Amino acid sequence: MQLIDTKNLDIKIAAPLSIAPYLKRGNKVMVKWNQHLIELPVRTWSQAGNQSSRTFDVRLAADGIDMLAGTAVTVSLPKQQPKQALLVPRDALMLRENETYVLTIDDEQKAHKVSVLIGQGVDSWVSVTGALSVDDSVVIRGGERLQQGAKVRYAEDKKSKLVATIN
Repeated sequence: MQLIDTKNLDIKIAAPLSIAPYLKRGNKVMVKWNQHLIELPVRTWSQAGNQSSRTFDVRLAADGIDMLAGTAVTVSLPKQQPKQALLVPRDALMLRENETYVLTIDDEQKAHKVSVLIGQGVDSWVSVTGALSVDDSVVIRGGERLQQGAKVRYAEDKKSKLVATIN
């Protein structure tokens, strides 16, 4: 017989030893469960690694989540130290054979092409590096037809569907 506390569940995973320096108790990691992304904190981990599989046990706190014991999940674990990143909606990226860029809109409502390097993504956002700053407006719909310096017009009530602010 096995007793399970259904209110205070742990998600137990076998993590590669290489990520051990980047895990800290309480840090949150992304978990995909039942077609949803949720952030769960690291509760604890085993100091004893498994030499043959080069893994160690990590437990995530899944308290209060209506999950059956034994349910399969996918966990995204850190591979490096956390760092600040500039995020843009995935739909803002213009992927071409020779470059990747976003289109920004300046105060005069003109479009400007800004080359970017793509980093890691989470959900509908992706980190980028390039000549962008927080609060720049980027085009998320209709950018395929815009040219550098083109004047942009849009209906105010549809602006949020066409332009996003960088986080």
